[in-house]
Amino acid sequence: MKNANGFNKINIDDKYILQENDNVAFNTRECYHVECNKKDLNEKNITLFKNIFNYANINYSVIYNIKNEYCSNPKCSECSDWFLFKTEIGIIKIGWRKSVINIDWSKIGKIDGKVLFKRSDSTHDTYNKHAWSELEAINDLIELKEAFFAIKS
Repeated sequence: MKNANGFNKINIDDKYILQENDNVAFNTRECYHVECNKKDLNEKNITLFKNIFNYANINYSVIYNIKNEYCSNPKCSECSDWFLFKTEIGIIKIGWRKSVINIDWSKIGKIDGKVLFKRSDSTHDTYNKHAWSELEAINDLIELKEAFFAIKS
């Protein structure tokens, strides 16, 4: 049985101090207006993606919100928009696809992702790549930029 404070009365009382190896759980609920949640998601993700481009040292001038191209539900409030970054190397589309960051440079072309990322375990195709983390997205964009300037010179 649990008391009102959530403690297991068999082993501990309400004065017990959590220890490093204690197994704890918290039940939480959050409610949002659909529009508020979408706005919050977009703000968080645009900040995340700006940071990714900044860490990859890719200059961008304009950012456009576009419809999430993975989620087909027009009334979805759980998926962030995707974004078009107008960069020094061309337009790059970026957004969350489930638990990966989808990076698409099809508007730039020129760089074959099958060749550039041939050693990668992540899904990749001619003009797009999935990154399993923010760090992987940064590294992918660095490689993309280097490949672009190598072709250009």
